[in-house]
Amino acid sequence: MHAAPPDRLEYLMRRAFGGRRNLDDAVRSWAADDKIVAKVVAATDSKRIAHIEKLLVEAGVEPKLAHHRATFLYWAYVGHSFVQGGASASLSSHAINDLSHLFQT
Repeated sequence: MHAAPPDRLEYLMRRAFGGRRNLDDAVRSWAADDKIVAKVVAATDSKRIAHIEKLLVEAGVEPKLAHHRATFLYWAYVGHSFVQGGASASLSSHAINDLSHLFQT
């Protein structure tokens, strides 16, 4: 059984902001010095943003708005790994739920 569209975005956000990103961070670091890897990272970023955009549209967000929101959510995901320690380094389940709903309205 597939989750309803709003639940799919929330699930993705929980996984993205709750998991470890060692591999993703390492590949991004590698891409800083290798043009071929940088192209692969850029292509992957575009596919991920498109997937988030699709989830937002399925949840009822206008396509024009969905792209901007998807891009912003992805920026937050990429930047999240740069926040070190303290209360700002993670979000509670309730906070992720709240943000998920915010981006879908």
